[in-house]
Amino acid sequence: MYGTNENPGLAPRAIESLFRVIRKEEGQGRKSFSVKAYMIELYKQDIIDLLVESRPKDQKSLQVKKDAGRGIMFVEGVSERPIASPEQLKAVLAEGERRRHTASTAMNSSSSRSHLLLSIIVEAVVKDTEQVIYGKITLCDLAGSERPKKSEVSGDALKEAIEINKSLAPRRVN
Repeated sequence: MYGTNENPGLAPRAIESLFRVIRKEEGQGRKSFSVKAYMIELYKQDIIDLLVESRPKDQKSLQVKKDAGRGIMFVEGVSERPIASPEQLKAVLAEGERRRHTASTAMNSSSSRSHLLLSIIVEAVVKDTEQVIYGKITLCDLAGSERPKKSEVSGDALKEAIEINKSLAPRRVN
């Protein structure tokens, strides 16, 4: 999802493309835009805000709600950052990635222990009509399934592996 400076992944390319479109649209003078972003991880069935510096141990998991007016899903109580440039959004992405739960296993020195979601919310205002148009892009980096025997995990890491595998398993709906 991230790639390297020489070979950027999906996230940096999507960010650059989004701001290229915004600059083009704003250049035509008919719309103005605002962008904000939030970043969360799903860790052991808890939704955690990755843009908060410190999270109290007793803090409850965040909740997903639907905004009926805008027709989009949102995370209640999550911290949203205003974004003015692709560089600023890439910095937010890097900040959240640093706070993500990881662990060393026999298979990977820095194995992600959670699913990560970066949501980018775009609001466009049509200048002639004052019509507001909302859009949202969510980029997901899912933790990979893990075979505990191969990764040689135990204790908390084993519990994390079990939760990751459960969250990736197909659900049967009756």
